[in-house]
Amino acid sequence: MPNLSLPPDAAAFYASHSPFSDLGELAPLYAALPADPRRLARIARDLTVHRLEGDLFEYAIPRDRLHNDAETRYIDDILRIVIAQRRPAVPAPRARRALRRHLP
Repeated sequence: MPNLSLPPDAAAFYASHSPFSDLGELAPLYAALPADPRRLARIARDLTVHRLEGDLFEYAIPRDRLHNDAETRYIDDILRIVIAQRRPAVPAPRARRALRRHLP
């Protein structure tokens, strides 16, 4: 079986953040997140509503948010939008009943 360990300098490189993954000033917002990738994916998914999904969740997306917000790709940028809107924390995952009525 081949040795799968990396030299210390390579391991340090891969263990450090890039400009795209550095938490920066938003790091405190990530402190309580779970380590489980499935739960993280669900949290990230529940943070947004796609601009074409508003009806599925009985939510009218404000017109002024349909373009710029819709072009946001990175979670940090999405969090900055949420913070700028000064909205309270998301209280619970979105109800699935609205979505279920659209499924076969």
